[in-house]
Amino acid sequence: MTWLLGLLAAVTGLAAATAAYLASPNQKLLARRPQARGMLVSGAVLAFASLLLMFGVLGPAAAIFAWLTLLMAAWTALPFLGLTARRTREKR
Repeated sequence: MTWLLGLLAAVTGLAAATAAYLASPNQKLLARRPQARGMLVSGAVLAFASLLLMFGVLGPAAAIFAWLTLLMAAWTALPFLGLTARRTREKR
């Protein structure tokens, strides 16, 4: 059951990072930029939920470290996914 909570925390954290990235004016993942305020609010709510879920799986220090590492890794990978999506759209 703990692994399921950890998986849910990771998926929620990835969704939070994606929502925050989509609020950026320089995002390349979608052709049209969604409403920034809605994306930032939903990203913040999802990030907080992810942190709370991580507290249920790990200790406080480990949960904060894992949460920050997850967000950092997602924000590093998302621009490259956007570049790949943009190149795929241009080929069509």
